[in-house]
Amino acid sequence: MYGPHEGRRHDMVLYYEFGLDDDLRQTLLIDGVQHCLHGDSAYVLRAWMQTGHGNGLDRIAVERAFDLSMSRVCERVEWGNISTSNNTAPH
Repeated sequence: MYGPHEGRRHDMVLYYEFGLDDDLRQTLLIDGVQHCLHGDSAYVLRAWMQTGHGNGLDRIAVERAFDLSMSRVCERVEWGNISTSNNTAPH
């Protein structure tokens, strides 16, 4: 879509640099319904970019269950990205 990009810049720098905030807002608005992506707490919180509930002791059981289920999905995506970046690294 916009890469790969070499370097150690934080994802959010690239997110803003490439205008993904507006792209995602528009792309994830489908038939008047705002859909969203799930990111970790380092990402911006938007209607189209959600994060977990954090690690606070005041989380209720359903929030903990949601965070756990989403962290399992995120791990799979992140490991897929490692594989992709290893395949696209300059030699």
